[in-house]
Amino acid sequence: MAPAEIPWKRMRFRDERVWVAVNPDGSPRIRDGKVAVKYRLEGDAQYWVRADAVQPVIGDRRPDSAAQLPIDFDGPSLQGCSPGTICVFAEGVALGNPGPGGIGVVLVYEGREKDMAARLENVTEAAAAIEAVGRALTEIRSPHHPVRISSSSGYAYGVLALGWKAARHAGRVEAVRRLMARFGDIRLVWPTTQPQIGPARRARDLARRAAQAAR
Repeated sequence: MAPAEIPWKRMRFRDERVWVAVNPDGSPRIRDGKVAVKYRLEGDAQYWVRADAVQPVIGDRRPDSAAQLPIDFDGPSLQGCSPGTICVFAEGVALGNPGPGGIGVVLVYEGREKDMAARLENVTEAAAAIEAVGRALTEIRSPHHPVRISSSSGYAYGVLALGWKAARHAGRVEAVRRLMARFGDIRLVWPTTQPQIGPARRARDLARRAAQAAR
């Protein structure tokens, strides 16, 4: 097949949509473990990337039934999460550090949301933050969707995203790492300021109210 006749298919590479060279059956054309991608279909520039780094574009249309959703939703709609991506806002609070604690989680997918909160007994804020991420991940039925987790805990970001050694809470951290390993495309981000608006702030408020109720 001449280069001009190679078909291209819309797929996802990292956090961007790209065009991937495919075979007539729609499968990526793999050469030495890599595939050719373009950022602009009409452009001449091509780049070779690892074949396992490109993923199908999920979520171009909203699922028709609740059974197709990767999470059991019971809340109202919320806009702002990228199509096909599950956004998780997970916060932990401890009053006394250690002391009565709480977690707050907001999960967002395809414009829909789910809130979660739970009380914790005699925990540190770091342990509560780790627990919040773990509880959120157990709510996601499908490991095939991209997942983005936001937590204002620098400790959670360090042990879960940067590979810090968990001197404290090692068992809890390892359990959450195993949950994260189920997902093919998962990333944890750390905002540099405390959550002020939107689902991040709501997750923090849910955690604080749960901690106060645990007193």
